[in-house]
Amino acid sequence: MGRATELRRALGTERARTYLAAALCAAVVVVFLWHIRLFDTVADDAFITFRYSQNLARGRGAVWNAGERVEGYSNFLWMVLLAVAHLVARADVTPAARLLSALCAAGTVVALFALVARVTRSLFWATVAGAGLACCSSFAAHARNGLESSAFALLIVLVALGLARESVWLLTVALVGVSLCRFEGVLIAALAGITVALVGLGTKTGWTFLRAAAYSAPPYLLWTLWRYAYYGHLLPNSVAAKQGRAPELRFAHGAAYVKGFFGAESVVLGLFLAGAIALVVHLARRQRKPAPPALVFVLLASVVYTAFIVWIGGCWMPAWRMMAHVAPAVVALGVLALSRVSSRRTASVRLRVAGRVVVLALLVPFGIKQVRSTSAEHENLAPRVVYWRDQVLALGEAGRWLKRTLPRDATVATFAAGALPYYFQGSTIDVLGLTDAHIARGGKKDPNANAGHVSSDWPYVLERKPEVYVSTLGAGFAATEQPVVDKHMSPGYVPVVFKFLKTTNPQGSYLTLMIAQKRLAGTLRALEGDPDVIVARRP
Repeated sequence: MGRATELRRALGTERARTYLAAALCAAVVVVFLWHIRLFDTVADDAFITFRYSQNLARGRGAVWNAGERVEGYSNFLWMVLLAVAHLVARADVTPAARLLSALCAAGTVVALFALVARVTRSLFWATVAGAGLACCSSFAAHARNGLESSAFALLIVLVALGLARESVWLLTVALVGVSLCRFEGVLIAALAGITVALVGLGTKTGWTFLRAAAYSAPPYLLWTLWRYAYYGHLLPNSVAAKQGRAPELRFAHGAAYVKGFFGAESVVLGLFLAGAIALVVHLARRQRKPAPPALVFVLLASVVYTAFIVWIGGCWMPAWRMMAHVAPAVVALGVLALSRVSSRRTASVRLRVAGRVVVLALLVPFGIKQVRSTSAEHENLAPRVVYWRDQVLALGEAGRWLKRTLPRDATVATFAAGALPYYFQGSTIDVLGLTDAHIARGGKKDPNANAGHVSSDWPYVLERKPEVYVSTLGAGFAATEQPVVDKHMSPGYVPVVFKFLKTTNPQGSYLTLMIAQKRLAGTLRALEGDPDVIVARRP
């Protein structure tokens, strides 16, 4: 009878702990969902993947233009998932992409909570980790913009969780997913292997990883062989187009990029610094237990991936998009390190309580400030994201107009290969070469260019003879009818300014097209077929 009573009490305690964990995790997710409401946009680059997904779903293959095999994306898994969504919905994949990325972002918060709870056996530290990520502005900004950022972040956390749980199936899924989700994902898989080599040899974790690696290697190798057979290159075209920047400029921009992230993310920085200090204190003690593999992995992921970001020179997108990939690992590193110096084995009850009080006293006010003030006001966060949203909406509106008016066999050249080509749906030349193999691999490289704007070949673009060049230089509508002229297209192309009569875009209503002079009359007649768009200024 006594044993039965003890068992019931134990089960009741475990059930209560489960309910409490679910409630705390749900509360953290609610905070995160409230945070992401500030960032309502779809990334222009997401439409590159959307176009590939659309063509794949329609039976044209994973291509940008029909018949041209160019790997202009670097997120294969995300592209395939969106192709499936397109097959199911038979409509614009944008809402599905936003929903899927938001679910992955919320899933990352939950997975981080589960990871820290598993390693520390503490709901307090799990809640701190979840709240820390929920307050991360960069992660929130890219949580529902249609890109694969949140999915990639989720998979990184799942790799750590697979190591912590010693689960073969979870680790296998995470290793396959992270390797296929982004081109550099194989680096994350390699870091998991290094982790096992450092602290897991001969342990159950080590054998778990070896089995997972054996299961996940064939899919990755098959995908690599398919890519080479289908596209003819191992390096994605979108990556090749960005190569060629001067190393000193790349490193300077990359260092400033990382510095800007930590300067704006007070909560993430605080957890990272506190964790670093905690690690130093822990290592200074004579008696120390081996570090759990999950802690070593998030340490390696945080350091190595941040170094990778510095090496590539950061990213041009707002809100430090690349750092959003590794932010959960940085938060996990800080919290797991803090938990080690305040565990029952290493600290007294009074010290543990005092430490948790200090953490809460700092996390709550700084978290509130981060969500309510910094996210809304920092120039590289909500203000820039909103401005970017208006640009993308304008480019999408222009793409739909070109689809309605231009002949089906018309070719358009554009600086912004995103929303405009996706909604235009016709043959499109990406003048920056992300989706054009000739420009990316054989074009001119500008060593002093900004990230993503390195490659060009204007004689080649002119040789392709597009009917229209959308002269936005990556922006959307203009506020005045002053023409935006690109000197590279001036020979043989005439700038014409159009006014969109029914647009409500706050940036303006004017768009400059540079039209082939030899086909000016016919192209103008076609474009003027839409009564809602008129010529505002012509030569």
